[in-house]
Amino acid sequence: MASRHHWREVVLFLVALMLPSAVLVGVGLRVIAQERELAETRVADEWLRAVGQIRQDLLSRLERIKLEELGALTSKSEPVRARAYVNPEVQLVATVEDGRIVLPWEANGAQIAGSRLSDVVFADWMQQGERAEFQRQDHRTAIESYGRAIEIAQHPVQSGYARLSLARVLADAGRDQESRAQYRQVFALPTIITDEHGMPLALYAAVRLLDARLDQRQILGRLRAEIDNPEWMAPGTTHMLCGLLTTLTETASDSSVARSAGDLWNPIADRIPATELALALQRDFPRLGLRYPTLSDNANASRWISFGDGEWLVGAGALPEEPRETVIAVNAHAMFAPLQDADLWPGGQIGEVRALTSGDGNGQLLGASLPGLEVVFPSSADDTSMAGTQRSLYGIALLLVLTITFFGAYLVWRDVRRELRHADSRSQFVSSVSHELKTPLTSIRMFAETLQTKDAPDAQMRTDYLGTIVGESERLTRLLNNVLDLSKIEQDRMIYRRHHTSLAEVTRRAARAMEYPLEQEGFTLNVDCQDRLPPVSVDPDALEQAILNLLTNAMKYSGDSREIDLRLGTENGHGVIEVTDRGMGIAPHELEHLTETFYRVPSPENQLVPGTGLGLTLVEHMARAHGGDLRVRSVVGEGSTFTIRLPLEGAA
Repeated sequence: MASRHHWREVVLFLVALMLPSAVLVGVGLRVIAQERELAETRVADEWLRAVGQIRQDLLSRLERIKLEELGALTSKSEPVRARAYVNPEVQLVATVEDGRIVLPWEANGAQIAGSRLSDVVFADWMQQGERAEFQRQDHRTAIESYGRAIEIAQHPVQSGYARLSLARVLADAGRDQESRAQYRQVFALPTIITDEHGMPLALYAAVRLLDARLDQRQILGRLRAEIDNPEWMAPGTTHMLCGLLTTLTETASDSSVARSAGDLWNPIADRIPATELALALQRDFPRLGLRYPTLSDNANASRWISFGDGEWLVGAGALPEEPRETVIAVNAHAMFAPLQDADLWPGGQIGEVRALTSGDGNGQLLGASLPGLEVVFPSSADDTSMAGTQRSLYGIALLLVLTITFFGAYLVWRDVRRELRHADSRSQFVSSVSHELKTPLTSIRMFAETLQTKDAPDAQMRTDYLGTIVGESERLTRLLNNVLDLSKIEQDRMIYRRHHTSLAEVTRRAARAMEYPLEQEGFTLNVDCQDRLPPVSVDPDALEQAILNLLTNAMKYSGDSREIDLRLGTENGHGVIEVTDRGMGIAPHELEHLTETFYRVPSPENQLVPGTGLGLTLVEHMARAHGGDLRVRSVVGEGSTFTIRLPLEGAA
């Protein structure tokens, strides 16, 4: 009935407090929603204007860059191989031939090499040497053929190519000195002397020299010069340089050469992403749909496409007087950086311009002139534009109401749970006390009725029966004393009558009082008392009751063990009374709850043991009231030790 009463209070409280709160929350949310709708409309208009301004600003700068680069390209008679463009934002300027982008490293060297190497007379001598070298393994004939090719060479590409072949066959023939001399001559060629793939012939020679661990410092200097060269490198050249640096780092005989080679890794690695993007642009160019407008074609002249996961913005163009069609790639992030100016954005809330790579962007597209780009609004932009102060006040008020509501509900819920827990404990206590009273009363009545019968037992049996009656009476007395003491403690009326007492005397008196019940249950009590202890100012009856409670608990929870230790000694100026059993033991997480009123360890074994949950509560109260404490040591399955510590008079 008590629990129903409390739950009724909870329901009434929740209805009385939460119903007005719900109405207030509903009205507040409705007002906030209306304000949000108006604010979102205003924000949308402001952002549309901002998007138009951002689009115009970005296109203007892109078109200016394109015109400047086209003008610079027109003034040059040859394709530009260097990456030093007019504008630092530009990543690539390349011409288009027959619908294909001609990348800077393909502009001249590879075509020249291909045409020179295909010269009929030169190619014939080279083929003779290759047949002799690879098919017949005739090194002498191969050397003569390659030497003749060198003699008739009309271009450094031809002589360099032939010297590489001659050096190779000389090495196979065991003429290492002559082979290395040829490699050194090729290594001295300038970088623009390349094969038909755009690979510098000098780097092929550098590979062979490094394999022989020769000229390492000279090769390091050549690699540094190649990396510092601002001209574009063919992809193969870049990877060959990486391989040469790796070889130098691992095999250099001079540690300074190895360190210097390692320092060149980052500069060459920085070139790789741009080279890969340029190759991807060349491959994907046909599907981009870029046209090559003139100045009169305004619609397409302002079209820039996002490329490479938003890394580049790519546009096409051609001046009226210049027939060359050109593609220009600009660093997108560098173009977006000036757009972080707060003056361009509504309310100073800076958004983000980015590439739309996933196809499902949540921003505002920049239009057909800049396909694949979107403006993403800052998440806090609408909060800034709307009436933020009033909305915050509504939010704070609602939060306060909800906080009070839930805090009140929590308090009621906590009180009800405490009351229900106490009610359950009291109910369990009443049940336990009833059982504890019934057992000794049954024994007392049974033996008393036996003594009243006509066929009375002999003198020894009468003595035993009377002993049982006295023992059970003492048990009842201890139980009733525990209940009465708890009542006094709860009412703060517990009085201890203290006077100087011998701990040894009280301990032995408690042991004698437990002799009969211990004997009846088959227990052995080992008593170890130190006699010469200073007197202690205690209530001897309360102390004896505490020791009896510990001994009674030891009997109950000893399990199959039938041995209990009672020891009296000293420790750090305290008298120490220890009761040790060898029974069930107590789990560590249960130790802190042992002295709570009515608490019993909730284990299946304990449910079979009668008890009230009062004994340890009273023991701890007695110990603390006398300036001491109660301590517990326990191991599950091995037993427990309960210790009463009381300060000795005159001890430090």
